[in-house]
Amino acid sequence: PNATIGIDQVRRVREEVSKSTVEAERKVIIIHKAGRLTEPAAQSSLKLIEEPPDQTHIILCAQTPNQLLPTIVSRCQRVPIRPLARETIESRLTDSGVPAAEASLLAALSYGSICRAFQMRDEDMIQVRDEAVQLLVVDGATPAAIAQRVNAVSRSWNLEQARRSVLLLLTFYHDVLALRHGMRGGRVHADRLPMLENLAARLTPREIERRLQILEEMLAETEQFVNPVLALQSALTRLARGLEPAFDVVT
Repeated sequence: PNATIGIDQVRRVREEVSKSTVEAERKVIIIHKAGRLTEPAAQSSLKLIEEPPDQTHIILCAQTPNQLLPTIVSRCQRVPIRPLARETIESRLTDSGVPAAEASLLAALSYGSICRAFQMRDEDMIQVRDEAVQLLVVDGATPAAIAQRVNAVSRSWNLEQARRSVLLLLTFYHDVLALRHGMRGGRVHADRLPMLENLAARLTPREIERRLQILEEMLAETEQFVNPVLALQSALTRLARGLEPAFDVVT
């Protein structure tokens, strides 16, 4: 996921655009995640960007202009692309036959990208979410129960699964925290409202925030390529501790 775009790849693009146009009148070259261009690759692309061959259009995609060399930015026409509204994506999904509950979840997790929403549908994100909840919500679990959970997934658990599961659980606990503070709208996991309400009723805001912090630290560990099974065991052990009642008991 953190691979760079090197000078050899840019050279291949230059060779491609130099070929005569046979199949179509125009060529469109899209450099996805152009912020990953190495400096030599970026320097090599300057001439091509400044003077592309006739009927050739080059599109560089980056989250912010700061990811690109100023010399590249100065040669480009900037076209801001804003995220689509959640309602728009949800409507597109339901129009394509996606069930309402699934469309709502995918739209909330898509970060404004209709392509990402459809891609996640292919990955069956509702099942992935439910498995992540079953694995990572461990109120009061004993060390033996935690070891059993870890052993059950240890052979298949990898960095990508860890990242995806943690990201889903972060949005899940954000919903819990919102409900705990009386915010009823805009939930990502509206199809699991009873469980969200149950957790919101049992957990203090401090406990919810503690769990969010543990999950964020686990996510950071996966970004540093820590052994995902060890990261999971450590996070589950910490998550199982420190459960507080939702309300103070007066005696």
